[in-house]
Amino acid sequence: MKAKILVVDDEPDNVNLAKMMLESEGYQVITGANGNEAHEKVRADRPDLILLDVVMPGKSGFEVCRALKSDSMTNPIPIVMFTVLGREADITMGKEAGADGHLLKPFTSESLLDTVKTHLEKSRPIRFSGALGMQHDQLVGKKILFEFDPGTHYEIGVKDFVLEAQAHGDAVTVITRRTSILHQTFERQEGVEAVELTGQTLLSPILDAHSGEQLALVYDSITDLSLTGGFQMAYRFLESALEQLAKPEVTVLFLINPGAHAAREIASFRGLFSSHVAWGDQGLKKLL
Repeated sequence: MKAKILVVDDEPDNVNLAKMMLESEGYQVITGANGNEAHEKVRADRPDLILLDVVMPGKSGFEVCRALKSDSMTNPIPIVMFTVLGREADITMGKEAGADGHLLKPFTSESLLDTVKTHLEKSRPIRFSGALGMQHDQLVGKKILFEFDPGTHYEIGVKDFVLEAQAHGDAVTVITRRTSILHQTFERQEGVEAVELTGQTLLSPILDAHSGEQLALVYDSITDLSLTGGFQMAYRFLESALEQLAKPEVTVLFLINPGAHAAREIASFRGLFSSHVAWGDQGLKKLL
C-alpha cells in the first residue's frame, strides 16, 4: 500500500536519482520520458502522485498537466512540476495549468521526499470522493454499489476509498476471499481489518465491534455470493445487509461484476441502491 509515484523527465539522470531516493523510502516508482509516456503510464498504472518535468520533447509539462487535470479520471492525482525554472512566472503558469506544487531542480533527498509526503497527505482525504465530484462529507454514510470491470485495476478505486476513509480516522474492514486481488492489496495494510468471506460470514459481529465509530466497509463481492448461492439468496442478503448497515456512521462499498449477471439481475441489484458507481478503463464514474 506504499504510494506509487510517476516520475516524468527526459533527463535519465534526474529520473534515476528521483527513483533511487523514492524507492529508498519504500515508494513504488514508475517512469516516463515525455508527455505521451506520461499519459500512457497514468492510464495504465494510476499513480498516487506525478512528478512532471516542464521542458520535454513534444508536449511541455504544462500541456500535459492541463490535459490530466481536465480529465475526471486523472484530476484527483496530485501533480508536482519538476523543473529548473524558478521564476515566479513559471510557478504561476504551473498553477494555471492545474499543478498542485512546484519542485526545483537540482533537488535534495529531503526536498523531494518532503514534497511528495506533503502532497500525498493532502490528496488522500479526497481521492475517492474527489473523483466523483463530491466532498467527503457527501460520501459519509452512503451504501454504494461499486460495479467493476474485472479486466481493469479496480482494486485502485477500492484503495482510494480505503485511503480516504483512513485519512478521516475511520475504522476500515474489507470482507473478501483469501484468493482475491483485494486480499493481496490490503493484507499488510495497517489499520485495515481483513475478514474472510465465507458462507458463514456475518455483518453483525463487525458492526458490534465498531459500535459508535465511523466505519468504512468493503464487501467483495455480491457476484461471488450470487454464483455460489444463487441470485435469490444474494438479493435477500443485500436487502438484509442494507437494513443492518443503515446507520449514518457506516459507509459501504458492495462490489459486483455486472458482466457475470443477467441484465434483469443487475437491474434488481441496482434497484436496492440510491448510489452506485462504476470502475472501468476510464477509472471511476458516478452513475447515480
